[in-house]
Amino acid sequence: MACQESEPAVQDLLSCCFCTQAQVPTAIEEQRLAAPQVLLISHKDELNMQAPLVVATLRAILGFSDAAFRRHLKEFFPILTQLISCEHAPAEVQRTLTEIFATRFGPLLQGN
Repeated sequence: MACQESEPAVQDLLSCCFCTQAQVPTAIEEQRLAAPQVLLISHKDELNMQAPLVVATLRAILGFSDAAFRRHLKEFFPILTQLISCEHAPAEVQRTLTEIFATRFGPLLQGN
């Protein structure tokens, strides 16, 4: 249950991180593109505001039992790998991701 409730927070951060991907711009996006400095500042602020919730979500994932972690692995892995490539994610998000991959995925890959 908690996994399903917290997943949107991670997805929101991802969508914010990747909002600059090449897409056909809408009228609102065209207005934003006309003022890139404002977009950049608000984009960074939005990422920083979401970071504590994302870190809390990632910490909750770290607290899962081994069985629960394995059960949700197929859901977590794509989200976490996308989050790794988010170049504008705050440092605390990146540190928590590093901890997840080192303490949760590392042992799984080593067969422990």
